[in-house]
Amino acid sequence: MTQPTTIFVQAIDTFDNTDPAESVETFEIFKQDVPGDITDVTLDPFPNGRNVSVYPIPPTTPVFVGLEVLTFRVTYNTLLTGAPSMTVKQVGAQPRRAVLLSSAPSTATPTQVLVYQYDVLTTVDQFDGRADLDFTSGMDVFGRVPNPTPVAQAFIVDSVAPQLAVTGVQAFLPHTGAQVQTVTTLAADLLDPVATNGSNTASGVNRALSRVRLFGPLERVPTVEIAVVPITPTAPYDVAAQPVTPLTTDGTYEIRIEAEDRVANGAVFTSNFILDRQAIATPLVHTNPADGSIVSTLPRFGNDAAVYSTIDNIRVSLPPPSIAGMPVSTVRFRDPNHVAIGATPVATGTRTLAVPVRPALATDGSDDGVYFIETDAVDQAGNRSPTVTSTFTYDTVRPLVLDLFPAEFSAMRWPLREVRARVADGIPLVANPYPLSPSGNTFVVSQRRMRTEPGSLVGNLPIEAMTLDLVDSAGMTRSLTADGTEDGLYAIEVNVQDRAGNATAVTSTFTFDTQAPLVAINDFPENSFLADTSFTITGTVLDRGPAGFDRGALAGTFVARSVRVRLEGSDAAGRPTTAAPYFDYRDAQSVVATPAVQPTIPGTNPATWSFSATIPTSPGAARLYVEAVDRAGNRTVITRGLTIRNSPLPAPALESPVNGLVTRGQTMSFAWKTVRQARRYDWELRRVSPAANTLPFRSVDHPQLSLGPVDLVGALASVGATLQTTLDNVFEWRVRSVDVTRVNTGPWSAPSRFTVDLVAPVVSAVRFNGRLASTATVL
Repeated sequence: MTQPTTIFVQAIDTFDNTDPAESVETFEIFKQDVPGDITDVTLDPFPNGRNVSVYPIPPTTPVFVGLEVLTFRVTYNTLLTGAPSMTVKQVGAQPRRAVLLSSAPSTATPTQVLVYQYDVLTTVDQFDGRADLDFTSGMDVFGRVPNPTPVAQAFIVDSVAPQLAVTGVQAFLPHTGAQVQTVTTLAADLLDPVATNGSNTASGVNRALSRVRLFGPLERVPTVEIAVVPITPTAPYDVAAQPVTPLTTDGTYEIRIEAEDRVANGAVFTSNFILDRQAIATPLVHTNPADGSIVSTLPRFGNDAAVYSTIDNIRVSLPPPSIAGMPVSTVRFRDPNHVAIGATPVATGTRTLAVPVRPALATDGSDDGVYFIETDAVDQAGNRSPTVTSTFTYDTVRPLVLDLFPAEFSAMRWPLREVRARVADGIPLVANPYPLSPSGNTFVVSQRRMRTEPGSLVGNLPIEAMTLDLVDSAGMTRSLTADGTEDGLYAIEVNVQDRAGNATAVTSTFTFDTQAPLVAINDFPENSFLADTSFTITGTVLDRGPAGFDRGALAGTFVARSVRVRLEGSDAAGRPTTAAPYFDYRDAQSVVATPAVQPTIPGTNPATWSFSATIPTSPGAARLYVEAVDRAGNRTVITRGLTIRNSPLPAPALESPVNGLVTRGQTMSFAWKTVRQARRYDWELRRVSPAANTLPFRSVDHPQLSLGPVDLVGALASVGATLQTTLDNVFEWRVRSVDVTRVNTGPWSAPSRFTVDLVAPVVSAVRFNGRLASTATVL
């Protein structure tokens, strides 16, 4: 800005009166040949309470800001009557205008200093990096636009909070999860990361404002904060502290790091460590095989047999050491002669060491004996426990099961009161016999309760405790009931083991069935009549229990003895006579499983049976017996009273249509009188003229005594014939009786005829007054 030229104007009246102060007016005249320029841009106030000039001379260290509102004080070298536009260009964003915070200049109130406000873009980790300013437009008192002024890297945006410098347990001291005996320093390795947008800028960790806090033991409720004092961190850590008083209570502690960078971006990180000043108690050392146990096999480790030692502490130091030189736990496996055997211990999990046994111990009894597992336990704090020695006995000889009752696949029909098993221990190959264990037991295990709960499972049902090497029936605790509620397929599981753990398991299945089968005769009511010597009956049979019937030689059949038939004479009261029966119990000719029928009881299919015989021609009363026997021996017998005749059943008397009936109807209903001994009626209809046609044969069961209406047109059509309309259709029908066997038939009734007349009448002549009239007669 140029220096002004000052003009003084003094007023003097005609009498030369004037006043040096009141009569003098001073004017300043400015002259500037070029537009105005910015002389200073200051962040006012800058965070942390100080102003920082960013133009014309950049600061010696970059100016970092967070996600905040910034105020800029801009000074020009000339008075302005119009405010220039201030824009800010952040990384990855379009230029944005700042807001004029001070009063807008005008011709009445020109100014050289303007205050602008800018809101930093607040999306974290997206627009971090340098921000440039640009000033354009505006107006000075001379009516000229000030020079455009760009300001490069006025400030740098940092929105990313500090992070841990490394991943893993090494970010903290003590390390995360570490088990220590003493704690002198608490520290964390921090890093203020650069933004992911490629700006590669960060304000850095503010060590002065970041701090360490300590809480614990966490096992106590409520957990309290422990006083710490900041100390100077040593590399590689950025913040550190130490407890005001030494920690004395064992337990889990939490380090809480409250990290902050130089623009107040903050984050909290936590880590736990364990203070442990006590050695591992020896009762916490457990081995597999367990101390004092007797085993027949060793546990597995991959493809090898192995012995294990588990140390039940908060954290155990296992090989390899996490820090070079740190002591670790170890295990030694010794044979009966105390010679160390097995491979180098291997850590498996966080608390267990395995010793693979190579070569493997023999399983023929030659390596049987007492073995030793020695464990030296060390925790991660370095506390060492006394050596723990456990022993186990190795025995590989199995006991024997000699026999079982009930036998395999048998079926039982009476209440089961005991199961029996004879067992004996094996003979070891070395002089180290171990007696049988009391844990050997006999069980009946119900796999399916078929009758009441198909497919269900129930638990062990102990029948008796057996002695170690023989049956002891006195130990029986209960019996299976005879009411069918416990019917089903059972398994006798005999598990015998000696104290070394050698076991022999034998399973024998049997079926317990107390329910008699169901048997029925097809269409054979009480007091039926048998009209000939041919005797044929059929029926169905179904076992209500799970045993079912013995299978036949052919697929889908059962043995013929599953159903048996007897026929004997009886008196008027239905009691058996003393005479020999017509025939004693005979096996059915066939018992065949019903195809495509889903059984209602698992393992039991409904079946059909048939029986045929020729009986002597001895008329009189008789009684029929049909017996069904299932595989368990349960029996069911049903009876029928019947009358045996020497002659066939009589022919039925025909009622309608009456013989000789003439009709033009094309349907006909038929009826006949009852024959008391009949079980079925066979009906036959045929046309005798004008052409002979026998229509389909039909049967009806007694007591039905009618058939129809029968569609004569349809009946003829079924045999390829039609009802004549130019000639009379003469039909003939008859009926016969059939006895209960459906085999013995009586004679046909005498045929009865009827005529269907569909021929229309014709006028052949007309007579008038006794003479034949012609079509031309005039009356």
